[in-house]
This record gives sequence, C-alpha cells and structure tokens, in this order.
Amino acid sequence: MANIPSLWRDANRDTGHPFREMARFQRDISRMFDDFWNTGSTTREPACDCQDTGSHYIYSFDLPGFKKEDVKIEIQENAIHVSGERKREREDTKKGQFTSERFYGSMERWLPLPGNVKNEGIEAHMENGVLQVAIPKSEQTQAKQITIGDGKTGVFAKSSEEKPAA
Repeated sequence: MANIPSLWRDANRDTGHPFREMARFQRDISRMFDDFWNTGSTTREPACDCQDTGSHYIYSFDLPGFKKEDVKIEIQENAIHVSGERKREREDTKKGQFTSERFYGSMERWLPLPGNVKNEGIEAHMENGVLQVAIPKSEQTQAKQITIGDGKTGVFAKSSEEKPAA
C-alpha cells in the first residue's frame, strides 16, 4: 500500500513516465475511434454562462471558430435555442501526415428562460468566439401587502347577498 501514492505522484509528473505515456496513448486511441465512428457529425453543446444584470439576462456561449453567419438563435417555448455548424476549411494534401484535434460539426444548446422575459428587444453580439445574447426582463409585479378588511365588502359583500334558492 505504501507504493500506491508514489505511483500516483510519479504518474502526474511531466517526466515521460510510463503511466503518463499509457494514458496519452489511451486518449489517442479513443480519439481515433471517436473520429472513425462519428466522422465529425457529433452534435456538441457549447458551454454557457448566464448573468442577471437587473434589467437583462445575458447568456454567453463559447463558440470558438464559428462565424456569426453559421449560428442561429431562436426563442421558442420559453427557451433559448442556439445552433450552428462549423465546417472544415482545409484542402486535403497527399504530402505528410495530418492530425486534427479541433471540433468540426454541429452544435446545439437549449436553455430554459425565466418567466419574466420579453421577446422584443433581444440583442446578440459575437466577438472572439463568444456569442452574447441579451434578453430584457419584463416588468415585474411589485410586492404589495394586502390588509384584511372588517366585515364583508367588495366581492365578499356581493356573494353574501346572493342567497341560494330553497
């Protein structure tokens, strides 16, 4: 048991330790099979942050390498839907070897929206691979304290006047 922690420490060092090399080899093999079976058509979900600024909700999506023309934003059924496709833009060459670790294919993300948003006045901006969508909040109902009245008044007075027929 005393050797197990030292193995973990050694495996985490950047010295070309056999365990690190085996882990790297396993990742490379897994990536190769993923690329073969999926052929780049896997749909991915981009990471997203949401910020409440008081007057708006701002959603920030990480979309590195996407062009704004390839991204579609929709508001449907109280949800925001962001989708798009990043196409490979390279020529195949017969010389040398080509290795790609970058994502090509489609992405899609659905996020529920709070109930207090407006569908009008939504703005979107994309810069440096980050898509930001600002959704304005609707007017919120202010809290109001209700006092309990004496006797039957208003609606309650009318209901007491209506006596059921015997």
